[in-house]
This record gives sequence, structure tokens and C-alpha cells, in this order.
Amino acid sequence: MEQLLKHDLQSDARYLEDFVRSRVLRGSGPLKIAHELRNRGIDSSLFHAYLENQDIDWFEVASATYHKKYRSNDQIDAREQAKRVRFMQSKGFPSDIIFRLFK
Repeated sequence: MEQLLKHDLQSDARYLEDFVRSRVLRGSGPLKIAHELRNRGIDSSLFHAYLENQDIDWFEVASATYHKKYRSNDQIDAREQAKRVRFMQSKGFPSDIIFRLFK
């Protein structure tokens, strides 16, 4: 492992960058990405530092994910809205972003 680090063949920063990019393209939100990174042994402070330097519009990611699954918000009842909220939560988006989708 020391040899890999010495020759810059293994880098948590590069892994983090690729991982976040792939998850954003899949429609995952920041909460889910952070959880998956913690499970893979990447420090959450590294993730948060990375996000500060990126211009990821999480509302746009959430909107694209939502509209890929659901075509519109027209005439949905409370039960259907709760189902859709749970779906977006499972994708890792915070509540404030989710509820902006329904306004």
C-alpha cells in the first residue's frame, strides 16, 4: 500500500471524485453518497471538502431523478405524494430539496 501511495497510484481523492460523479449520474443525492462513502472507508470530511469545491446543483439532480420516474405532479393525492417523497428519500435527497419539487 505504501508503494501505491508513494507513486500516487492509489488516491482517496481520485476515488472520491469518480465515485461522486458516477452516483450523481445515477441520480443519487448527497445523503446517500455520503453514507456509501462512509461504508467504503472514506472520511466524511474529505467528501464535504470535495463538495465545497464543486458546483453540483442538488435540486437539478433531484429534479432530473424525480422526472425520470414520475412524469408530472398533476392531480396526485396525499398517499401518492408520500410514496414519491419516500422514493426521493431513498435516493438520498434532503427534505428541503424534496419538498421544493412539489411546489
